[in-house]
Amino acid sequence: MPGYFADPTIKKFGDTWYIYATTDGNNDGRGPAEVWTSKDFVNWTMLEMNWPITQGGLYWAPDVTIGPDAKYHLLYNVPCQTYIGTGDTPLGPWKNSLGEDKTLIPDKVMPGVITLDSQTFRDDDGKFYVLFGTWGIFPNGGCGIGLLNNDMKSVEKYAKIPNTQATDFFEAPFLFKKDGIYYFTYSSGSCHDGTYRVQYAISRTSPFGPYVFGKNNPILKTSQDGSVHGPGHHSIIQNGDDYYMVYHRHDNPNSAHGMHRQVCADKMVFGPDGTIEKVIPTHKGIGALAENTNPFPNLAFGKKVTVSSSYSNDFKGEYAVDDNNGTLWLPGDNEKNQWLMVDLGREETVRRIYSEFWFPSYYYQYIIEYSADGKIWNTYSDRRNNTQAGCPMVDYGNVQARWLRTTITNCQLPGLFLGLWNFKVFSDSKNDPEQLLVHLEAEDLTENDLKAWPNLNGMLGGSFVTTGDHLLAKVIDGQKALILDGKTTLRFTARHRGELRATIRSQ
Repeated sequence: MPGYFADPTIKKFGDTWYIYATTDGNNDGRGPAEVWTSKDFVNWTMLEMNWPITQGGLYWAPDVTIGPDAKYHLLYNVPCQTYIGTGDTPLGPWKNSLGEDKTLIPDKVMPGVITLDSQTFRDDDGKFYVLFGTWGIFPNGGCGIGLLNNDMKSVEKYAKIPNTQATDFFEAPFLFKKDGIYYFTYSSGSCHDGTYRVQYAISRTSPFGPYVFGKNNPILKTSQDGSVHGPGHHSIIQNGDDYYMVYHRHDNPNSAHGMHRQVCADKMVFGPDGTIEKVIPTHKGIGALAENTNPFPNLAFGKKVTVSSSYSNDFKGEYAVDDNNGTLWLPGDNEKNQWLMVDLGREETVRRIYSEFWFPSYYYQYIIEYSADGKIWNTYSDRRNNTQAGCPMVDYGNVQARWLRTTITNCQLPGLFLGLWNFKVFSDSKNDPEQLLVHLEAEDLTENDLKAWPNLNGMLGGSFVTTGDHLLAKVIDGQKALILDGKTTLRFTARHRGELRATIRSQ
């Protein structure tokens, strides 16, 4: 992922993959809460979510599952207890299932187990379990496991998977079942340094165990050259006959204390006896698992880059055009108006530009310009008054250009570098990221229904309200559109920020 996120849970609902994670690198994981979505496992879009507000706004290690009631249930953690929210979609909106500030799993409900990192598991008989625990390395420590009642609001019984069975259990439990074997996977070592790793134990009896320490441990660890550092806190997903591990690792170059973590994915392989082979961590990921929703080449890839400044050789301008989410350009200082210029090598048609800023949870303000000769510049997109966060930020146009220059003028949060993970340029478009409006159709808002138009799944995460006397739904150039006629006004209010973000008036 192009950003600092940790503790990922990967799920697939319908034709879409979702990655729920802790927002990392700033303010101790206090959010804002976001989810990454993709239909091909290559092109990911970050969407904003609300979550049931808890003490201090902390929101760690989320997990989402579909319960017996066919609703979505979000488990999220505040040190050291687990809450549960309920929603009608994988994106919410969420409300606390038990009432404000009430917990599903209080701390130390199991002796020797600190409540954190809760994950659900659904067995073949339809029963749901929840696993939880951190700092389980102490004597009589281990991982807690509970059988959930069908209401998904209470636990029928608890047990402990001791660290004598799951050797060196530290935190981040994840349970899955394959060929009749229960695989209990977890993180050991220290989450702050290169000892962090993934291990596993197996049971052929039940989710409660007993478990036997697996062969070939650890199955994921820091690479010999150090370029993959401290991998752990993972989840696992099956796609067809293949299994993939989605995990976080420390950013590259490595950050102090492991507080700038990034989400990665690599393939798992099983031996004929069920042994999990060593997971080979890569810097490329696993590629597309469905039809590529953005099959067009990135015209900026590998092209010559000039920048206003660079923080160091670890953050050079060329890293913004290498199609690598693990590298980025950071300017040498944090003054406004830092710029990056790309020479496409020849004049190209530019219809779409993706900007993936350093901290996508906060909005950046910028202007993109284009030139045919590198001397005379015209405006491609002016976002110097932008107040929308997201990733990728998408700007549209239809120009002929050889040079492109983006100048980052400001950022929502003072102190953040005005840098870029990726700057991508395309000559065509197809299935663009659901950046602004998601699951909204023009016919959903008509003359007979002018009051509320919820944008529950959108990055903006709020609702539109119209005031006026006339709306028309039309098809223009093959696209559904709304026409505001007369004195109609469309107003948007952000859901969980409770502030007016946009007003559109008819002309």
